[in-house]
Amino acid sequence: MVTLRSHPLMSYRGIPNWPPSWTSTCLKEKKTLKGEVGILKHVIREDQLPTKCFLVIEYGNEAYMGCVIFDNATFCEQIHDLLQHHHGRSMKEIGDLSLLSFVAGEFRPFLRSAPFFSNPPFRSSANFLLTLHRTHIKNKTRDYQRMGK
Repeated sequence: MVTLRSHPLMSYRGIPNWPPSWTSTCLKEKKTLKGEVGILKHVIREDQLPTKCFLVIEYGNEAYMGCVIFDNATFCEQIHDLLQHHHGRSMKEIGDLSLLSFVAGEFRPFLRSAPFFSNPPFRSSANFLLTLHRTHIKNKTRDYQRMGK
């Protein structure tokens, strides 16, 4: 059985890309995490960055972002599509997903029966990133006001 974490295409330039390193989205203080931690909240992929898939998790009531980079843009898109069906699941569970094959450009994931969360709160990655930016600006403004600046 080949799991998502051990699939040979889950790599970039020969280096495994799973799990990504996690960085806090709150810029007050830099926090980083490693490993298959947290709950998947959002999966973002942009056409301008075809080999990158951005993941947002929740861990300890905070949001963290990671990036999985691939050599293969098609596989990246297929992993993105797969992960869209696993919002709300732990990163450990996602790493354990069985991937049956990647043959002749066709990726056939074995999806365990689980609830699917098809309506994330952000309709597009642009809206998500805009909301994240606005939250950051609001937090920075509040911090400066508290410091009397």
